[in-house]
Order: sequence, then structure tokens, then C-alpha cells
Amino acid sequence: MTQNLVITALGSNSPGIVHKLIGHVSNCGCNIVDSKLAIFGNEFTLIMLLSGEWNAMIQLESSLPLKSQELDLITMMKRTERHEPISYDHTIEIEISIPDATGIIEKFTLFFTNNNLNLAGLRSEILTAADNEDSSEQPDSSEQPDSSDQPDILKAHFTLNTTSDCDLAVLEAELAELCIILNAEYQFMIDNKVATS
Repeated sequence: MTQNLVITALGSNSPGIVHKLIGHVSNCGCNIVDSKLAIFGNEFTLIMLLSGEWNAMIQLESSLPLKSQELDLITMMKRTERHEPISYDHTIEIEISIPDATGIIEKFTLFFTNNNLNLAGLRSEILTAADNEDSSEQPDSSEQPDSSDQPDILKAHFTLNTTSDCDLAVLEAELAELCIILNAEYQFMIDNKVATS
């Protein structure tokens, strides 16, 4: 019977390290079903959903701690079941741009929780005043404000799922009120899923 395992690996980003980890997974006889990699500072994090026979999983679970030590990685493992997607009626994409402050992301995730929205994806980054100047076209540099006076900007992209009983017009109106309170700009996009036979 096929088994499923989630692995998270965290370590210093260096050439070939992901290849070595994936090679070890393959050598144990496990298949990568899904994976995501991201770079944070000088560190990389890799999350993988693996499948394999019982003996392959046992081999990987017993050998990964030693391999992680060899590669100077922090790893975690957890047995799981294959993900069965839930059918939602709407996918909502919300993009936020707001002066950065502690707790901003939490305010939005609380808003989504209170509205029974399923958070399916989150990407965020902080742009400094210098980043903002680089991305804008201002031909006369003498008219540019001092970047030291400009706040860092948090940009966040949320992907949310909801069912047909969610009133999307009310949801957007409440989001607009929250963004006014927080001095945020937002975009609200709805992707109605179409069932095909």
C-alpha cells in the first residue's frame, strides 16, 4: 500500500544542496508528488509531499536524520494522506499594499477567519523606500522625496476559497472598510470556477 510523507527542509542556500536532498529521496525509492521551494534571506526551505511503498518510507525516515546532519539541514517529517481537493464555488485573490507594521498580516488573516474563508495561498514581501524608487519612473531626481522619510511597504497576496453562501459584495465592502482603517490599498478579484463534464 502506498504511503505518504511530508518533509520540510531548511538550510543555507548553496549550489547543489537541493539536488543532494532530492537524490537521497529518490535513492530511498520515494516519489515526489508535490514540492515548493522558497528562499528567505540566505536560507532555503523546501517542502515535499512524497509517496512510496512502506519499506521505502521506513528507509527514508530512518536515514534522513543522518543525511540532514551531513548536509547541515534542519528537517521535519510527518506521515499524511494524499490531499483530496475540496470543491469550492469561488476563488478570491486579494492583493494588499500597506505601510509595514507588526501584526498587519494577522489582521487580515483574522478577517478571513471571521468570514469563514479558506486561506489557500499567501505570498508577502516588504519593499523599502529604495525599492519603491527603483520601480517608479521619476525623471527629475531633484523632486524625489527623501527615501529616509518613506515607510517600508508590505505587499501581500492572499488566495482564498469560499462557497456560494458567501455574499461577495458584502465581503468586499467589509474588506474596503478594514483597508480604510489600516490605510491600505487593495485589489479584489473573483474567479468563478466553472464545472465541466
